[in-house]
Formats: sequence, C-alpha cells, structure tokens
Amino acid sequence: MSKGRKHFLLIGIGIIVVTACFLTWRSQRTNNNPIIVLSNGATVQVTIADTDDERQQGLSGMPSLQHNHGMLFIFDQSDVYRFWMKDMLFPIDIIWIDSDWRVIDITENISPDTYPELFSPQSPAQHVLEVPAGNTKQLNIVIGDQLELLQNL
Repeated sequence: MSKGRKHFLLIGIGIIVVTACFLTWRSQRTNNNPIIVLSNGATVQVTIADTDDERQQGLSGMPSLQHNHGMLFIFDQSDVYRFWMKDMLFPIDIIWIDSDWRVIDITENISPDTYPELFSPQSPAQHVLEVPAGNTKQLNIVIGDQLELLQNL
C-alpha cells in the first residue's frame, strides 16, 4: 500500500472513531436528560445546550433525532436569537419559548439546504426547542402553549 493511501486510510479511521465517540456521548447525555411537558400532557425528552460551545454545536452533524426528542437551548436572558442550519443533516421545527416557558413562535420544517439563511422569532425568546420536522404538528404544539421543564427521576 502506498504511503498516500495509508495516510488517507488513517485519517478515515480517525474520523470514524471521533464520530462514534461523539454519538455515544450524545446518546448517554440524552438518557439522563430532562423532559419538557407540553400543556396537552405530551412529553419531549431533551438534551440541554446551555453553554456557548453547546449552543454553537447544537444538532450540527447529528444524523437524526427520535420522535419526541429534541435539543433545548437555554439562554441567560431573552433576546431575538438567530439560528441557522449549518452542518445539519435533517430538517427540524424550531419552537421559540419566552422566560415564562410559554411558546411565542414556531418555525416549521426547516431544511438543511436553507443554510446560510437565519431564523429568528417574532419577539424575544429565552429558550429555543429544536425537534424533528413535523413533531410540532404531531404533538399539537401551538403558540401560547405553556410548557414545563422536569428533571428525569
């Protein structure tokens, strides 16, 4: 095997190992994470993104999300936060939530090919919930719904 092919093979193996470790870490985090209870009693298990690094990474590079699972972005204060679909591999719905845990806006079925377009709420939000595209309709989430964040027991 030529030196160039060996180098290419080692890089490929390294990428596979790093990706597997990342997906395992994400899976383990999700298993112990909080649940959002919707006003209609439905639930969404969430991974919390509450640091700058976690919020910047978001769901980028993740192959998919299960139904009734999502990522909850928690900010220190309300603002008009902008989100994009950089490095996303599947479409999502974005649910914008105020400081009182009330749904204030919803952006549905955002495709990865919309990047670099930016998405933001109509008014300031303090929390943002990303779920697989279509989950908002399936879970009957509407503007004005009151949400509650519970820790898993």
